[in-house]
Amino acid sequence: MKERIEELIRAGYPAIALVTSEEDRAKAELASVAQALGYQLWTWSLSTGLTTIDGVKLCDEGKPGGAVQFLADLVPEDMGQATEEELEKCGNKLIVFLDYHMFLAQPNPMLVRALKDELKRAKELGRTLVFLGCKSAIPAEIEKDVAIVDFDLPDKGALKAVMEGLCSTNGVEVPENTDDILESMLGMTTTEAECALSLSLVTKKKLDPATIWHEKAQIVKKSGVLEFVETGITFDNVGGYDEARAYYEMRRRAFSDEAKAYGLPPPKGVLVVGVQGGGKSLMGHALSNLMSRPLIKCDFGNLRGGIQGESEQKMRTMIQTAEAVAPCILFMDEIEKGLAGYASDHMTTGGTGGRQLQMLLPWMEKANGVYIYATSNDITKLPPELMRKGRFDEIFFVDLPSCDERKDIWDIQIAKYNRDPHVYLTAKLAVQTEGFTGAEIEQAFIDALYSAFALDREPSMQDVEQAIKSVFPLSKLMGKEIQGLRDWAKGRTRSASTQSQAKASTGQGKRRIKA
Repeated sequence: MKERIEELIRAGYPAIALVTSEEDRAKAELASVAQALGYQLWTWSLSTGLTTIDGVKLCDEGKPGGAVQFLADLVPEDMGQATEEELEKCGNKLIVFLDYHMFLAQPNPMLVRALKDELKRAKELGRTLVFLGCKSAIPAEIEKDVAIVDFDLPDKGALKAVMEGLCSTNGVEVPENTDDILESMLGMTTTEAECALSLSLVTKKKLDPATIWHEKAQIVKKSGVLEFVETGITFDNVGGYDEARAYYEMRRRAFSDEAKAYGLPPPKGVLVVGVQGGGKSLMGHALSNLMSRPLIKCDFGNLRGGIQGESEQKMRTMIQTAEAVAPCILFMDEIEKGLAGYASDHMTTGGTGGRQLQMLLPWMEKANGVYIYATSNDITKLPPELMRKGRFDEIFFVDLPSCDERKDIWDIQIAKYNRDPHVYLTAKLAVQTEGFTGAEIEQAFIDALYSAFALDREPSMQDVEQAIKSVFPLSKLMGKEIQGLRDWAKGRTRSASTQSQAKASTGQGKRRIKA
């Protein structure tokens, strides 16, 4: 990160927007950069005004434009006649503005004009303004002159320093399972990591990775962008999908050091399309256990914000957090709901969706350690850029389950509710539920449980058969849509199951005619 900031300053960028919630760590990094370049470091805040790194007050003005005016007053009226010493006095400065995004989100025209003039002077004098805050809000009038830099979350080295410092302060011996503890802290800021470590010492009397993981899950969830999903589901809980399962089995060691030494490129992920209720989300949970990687769910609906720049910042936060937690599985459920209509997005939200997509697509091709598991019910709503080779390793199609798969699903669902599948004729039930999805089969058994509970007895075969008759499967309600999805998938996708129904159970092809 230090190298990136140095490069921008040496390249003459007049302004940098440094986005982070870790103000102290970022200020320390900027101080190191200033020292390396031989620059003076000044800092402005609303409470203190403009001060030097030693705390000397240069400008008492706490108004947003006060420091900008102070910088302007330093410049000789006729720069062409100024001496080298006078120009040197004006330049070689790194001026950090704290929380300035609050004034730039809905800026005063006078402030924008003053900043435009200052950025022009900064280019000529060799000084750089740094807008340091938890968000980026750059007015369109100056955005071409501002480089946006997302301050990286701390790596294992920085987190180890936090852990060792806490242990030293509290007289606690550094534990042997250091790697496990550091792994559990990845994705946290240094402040969050210190709080989680402290809580672990208070509640467990030791540094406990499980406690830290729990705190991290709460922190990630609080962001409203990502959420850790705890799941005990394995492929034994999923009926069918033998093709997909074999594919995943082959790649379960893809993140290992052995795979890297072998020269294998890191896998990118898969897109799973198919009918609703077909078990696409369930398969993502099972994949997490198969690969022994945490499952992080992204809610695309929460990636949109109402303030200028907020949506883009949320996308950056999602990417940054996923990379910090890696290796992990990033679960993008029903991805079409977040990306649908991006082409016309500029008409409604100023092109926010398009800019988010431009951030997401390049990252998907280089997201080392982040395995993307995306699902979609309506492939026609996805942008074509997402579908090209290089974004995903494979596109799977999930069809309605075959008869054998439906029997497996009946066995799994009956056992899930603590009943013995052998009591029921599941082969017969599989035939009776042709055209049902896994979700519809589960619901039929739940209905049978309710009926039996009302009569204070266990559900019988007759209860289940009666429940089946009351379910109107999606294959009947949306037969044409499902057939259209099948037609699209043929030749474009890989089947998730060798036994997927080749012929429609949507009522198509069952008409009787008289010759």
